[in-house]
Amino acid sequence: MSTFTFGETKLAARERADMVNSSFISDIEEDRIINESIRKLYDLLITGSENWSVKSIDIPVTANQTMYSLPTDFYKIKAVDELISINQMYPMRRFQFADRSAYQTMPVRSFLARLWYYPTIPKLEDDADEFSMIQGWERYIHLDAAVQYLNKEESDPAGVLAERLDMENRITANSSIRDAYRSEKVIDIDRPRSMNSQVYSDTKYDLLGSDLVFYSSDLDYAGA
Repeated sequence: MSTFTFGETKLAARERADMVNSSFISDIEEDRIINESIRKLYDLLITGSENWSVKSIDIPVTANQTMYSLPTDFYKIKAVDELISINQMYPMRRFQFADRSAYQTMPVRSFLARLWYYPTIPKLEDDADEFSMIQGWERYIHLDAAVQYLNKEESDPAGVLAERLDMENRITANSSIRDAYRSEKVIDIDRPRSMNSQVYSDTKYDLLGSDLVFYSSDLDYAGA
């Protein structure tokens, strides 16, 4: 991972659009566009299968409370687990409307849930503000911002668009698998058969606005 400043990122984008000394793009608009381009790159990364920037938080769930506030920096959910012990957890599945006859909105017991999520990325404001990125992938930000600069200037962005598409394809192809040693498919023939079946929590979750909601069943759905 390499670190880049807001100032040098803005300069690189202007250089790609050949607008280094141009006043056509205001400072306020430039800041907004660069932040948007950074968020676009972030979205590209978290849609892959790797765990980019994943955070976790433990939520004590009580039998008399349904809804729990999401973290203030919450962006997208990765997974929710029910913690059985320090070294054991059962993953939860998301609540589906078809389950409404079997599940109720009030947890039937107290337990500790672990929320895995992608956080929002901070907005850059000062030229000295920094962000980290794999060396080379920051070029996507420069190209994406340059396209917007050229569009506003009513110049032809075709060349930059082609470069951005190529960079996007490279990032998409490489961000999902960061372990070059890992093969596409691994089969462990010595793995105990009993470990092949995932056991799930009998509690399900859902997202409702800025809250995480738990749905529990009196029936034993573990392993279903």
